[in-house]
Amino acid sequence: MLTADEFALQWNPGLENDDETLEEVLKKLPGMTQADVHFLVRFFENPASRFALTGAVDLFNHDCIHAVLGRGLQNQDEAFVIGFTMGTSKSLGFFENVLFRVASRYFYPKEYRFNREEIRVLKLAIAFGQRCGVHKIYEVDFSRFLYEKLGTIRKKVGIEKEDLYTIYAAERLLLPNSETSRRLPFRPVG
Repeated sequence: MLTADEFALQWNPGLENDDETLEEVLKKLPGMTQADVHFLVRFFENPASRFALTGAVDLFNHDCIHAVLGRGLQNQDEAFVIGFTMGTSKSLGFFENVLFRVASRYFYPKEYRFNREEIRVLKLAIAFGQRCGVHKIYEVDFSRFLYEKLGTIRKKVGIEKEDLYTIYAAERLLLPNSETSRRLPFRPVG
């Protein structure tokens, strides 16, 4: 069995995959089931929970959001994906925002817990989700897009790759010493 760190290091889709189908990208994702996710994480992040916060998605759709955003599975990546997903509600309440930050910083199990820097990424991603053209990405049924190319899917849900390159450059400036920041997608030259 892989450790959480080994699992998180294995998969990083990036953004130079417009011609790959969602299914092809997800097949490279190391296997994990909803049952493998700690109950406290499911408590806040699974839409089946009666206590789910804004932006809660099932594991399949969460993985699809990772793919379309080009993010891996490190905690910093998770902070970005969750923050972006929550932010696309465009009406994330102050209470939910603070509750999630506190829970993910202090109460989540150690392997899921966000440190201070990852909370900064979460805030950055929430703000990005609130101002971008994507609306409620957590309501998208990505199973409809399994056989479509990622470039097409990004366009359909309103994700602009140029905006992602820009926000990832800002994230690299925010956390320049982070290994995760160093592997974020760069705008291609030429």
